[in-house]
Amino acid sequence: MACCQVRTYGGEPTGRRQPFSIDTIRLLGYRDVRLGRMNLNYGVNEMNCNQTKPSIVLVGARAVGKTTIGRKLAESLGFAFCDTDELIRERAGCAIADLVAEQGWPAFRALEREVLVGCVERESTVVATGGGAVLHLDVWPQIKRRMLVFWLTAPLAVVRARLEADPHSASLRPSLTGEDVVQEYERVLRQREPLYRDVADRIIDCDALDSDRIVSDIMKILVFS
Repeated sequence: MACCQVRTYGGEPTGRRQPFSIDTIRLLGYRDVRLGRMNLNYGVNEMNCNQTKPSIVLVGARAVGKTTIGRKLAESLGFAFCDTDELIRERAGCAIADLVAEQGWPAFRALEREVLVGCVERESTVVATGGGAVLHLDVWPQIKRRMLVFWLTAPLAVVRARLEADPHSASLRPSLTGEDVVQEYERVLRQREPLYRDVADRIIDCDALDSDRIVSDIMKILVFS
């Protein structure tokens, strides 16, 4: 089952890997503001195509596959890859759970904001962000001027199964409220969905669990838009 069906303007996918470069984005992906109105089965979103966006940012809730897909997408594009949670752990010198336990969520959010601001200047990079990265409202206008933002989504049932099957979930990202991890996920997602939608240039449904196919579909959007 395909994770999404891509309807393109200006050309049909051939199934053959096409060369991808920054020039490809400039010449194909952003040649016309009408590209922001592509009718894709996973959603329609208006995007600002007046600016070249040489890097890619992946946003979305936890457990939708941002890191896995981001690494593979970066490899396919010949881009660098970074994960904001990994950068936060490096700067803090400890696990995120330990940082939050010792200094609280405000300390984590402050580091997260610093990392996001640093990512703005990165070129030829795929950036996977944490689920709460969209809370830094003042940073996203800067990001969107320079980077293309994909919102990765998955049905709640799929994410619930992943969270329940992952024994390390709590240690990787501690609870915000002390609630059951699945209950908290549902509530937080409802609060953040408008923020994800607001920053996203494209919405990708990741329910098929086939990361290679998802990367292929993103490549089609980039090359054949």
